[in-house]
Amino acid sequence: MSHRSDAAAIVKRQDGLITHRQAIQSGITADALRGLRARGEWMTVLPQVYRVVESHQTAESTIRAASLWAGQPACVSGIAAAVGGVSSRRRQPGWRSPFPERAG
Repeated sequence: MSHRSDAAAIVKRQDGLITHRQAIQSGITADALRGLRARGEWMTVLPQVYRVVESHQTAESTIRAASLWAGQPACVSGIAAAVGGVSSRRRQPGWRSPFPERAG
C-alpha cells in the first residue's frame, strides 16, 4: 500500500482528519506534508491536526479533531460523545461511550 493510500484510509476513518504523527507514520514526508498544506489540499484545524479540504466540517469532525489533538489517554464522553454519534459500530481510537454496552 502506498503512503497516499495509507493516509487516505486514516482520513476516511476519521471524518477527513489526520494528525501530523499519523501522516508521518503512514509514509508522508515532512516536505510532502508542507506541500499539501501550502497547496491548500490539507488545512490545519488544531495544532498537529489537519483536515482534507474536500471533507466537510461537521459537529462530529470538530469533536474528533479535539480528541485527536488531545491524544491518548484523553477520550470523548458525555454530551460531546452523544453529539459525535459514538456507537459500538463506529468506535474509533479516542472515542469512549459513557454508557454501558447493551446486548442485542
